[in-house]
Amino acid sequence: MVKAPMNKRRKTNKKSAQKLNKKAARTHFTNRDETQTDGQSVKHASPHGHTDANDQQNRSATDPKNTQQTIKDSNPQSPQITNKYSWIYGRHAVLAGLRNDVRTCHRLIMVSSIYKSLKNDLIDISNNRPAFPDIEIVDREELDSLLPSSVVHQGICAEFDPLPAIFVEDICRHCAELDHAVVVVLDQVTDPRNIGAVLRSASAFNVQAVIIQERHAPAPDHMGAVAKAASGALETVNLVRVTNIQRALKKLQQNDFWCVGFSGDAPETLAAASITGKTVVVFGSEGEGMRRLVEQSCDRLVKISISSEMESLNLSNACAIALYELNKNG
Repeated sequence: MVKAPMNKRRKTNKKSAQKLNKKAARTHFTNRDETQTDGQSVKHASPHGHTDANDQQNRSATDPKNTQQTIKDSNPQSPQITNKYSWIYGRHAVLAGLRNDVRTCHRLIMVSSIYKSLKNDLIDISNNRPAFPDIEIVDREELDSLLPSSVVHQGICAEFDPLPAIFVEDICRHCAELDHAVVVVLDQVTDPRNIGAVLRSASAFNVQAVIIQERHAPAPDHMGAVAKAASGALETVNLVRVTNIQRALKKLQQNDFWCVGFSGDAPETLAAASITGKTVVVFGSEGEGMRRLVEQSCDRLVKISISSEMESLNLSNACAIALYELNKNG
């Protein structure tokens, strides 16, 4: 479910992982001819760019607010992937993007079997959006050819505008009157799947934001991998990109956050530290950990207690354990 703007939220941590900068979504519809199949309105894409009076009537008759879905067959014009927008794939990721009315969806492409299984969800979403794109039905081979070969798309992808930018100052303002809040900072973490997995854990434990460094952030054409690993959490957790991690930590400290860095060499465990209140948890990349200056910017260092048989945990597992512990204490 799309979340409300921060300035309208109750001051409880259960409502606090919601998106900022709410705005109405806008999208466009292609010119097309209409046929009817099994009660569904099937649209065929027109190769021409003009719009006539009959098309205007068709648009009114197939407004997204009715209970019929607008679909179009891909044969007249095969869809082509572009780099202008963010491409999201996977059932949970696409449905979450469609439910987020901060997002503008320009294209929605799927195979027929997925359309049949998601039909009721799509109708429900279209009835609650200001605008809804035509659904383009393609065969699986064509969808495979549109996306990178390593992608597990589950038979569905969609083209969205990027999410609006969120800043550290926005997070500080939102958390100003909260007694308990958690922010995750990832230092030099570059793997889109790791970032997505951390977002998923962050959503599960009511985290206010995940902060990453701009120069290590996934490129727009890799945001699909982030969204797929996040399983919908990209739409519910604020992903903040900053130029300088140390400055971001300082800004958070100036707004009553304690910065806790995770290091295998730390003198105390997270469980023993009994951390409460407003907390920033800082994780470094797998293998290298936090950079020296980032580590020195933390107020304290802790570690997660694990068996001596295992040297370390991967990033997403360590983050999930840490967030569970902090959520329990909060």
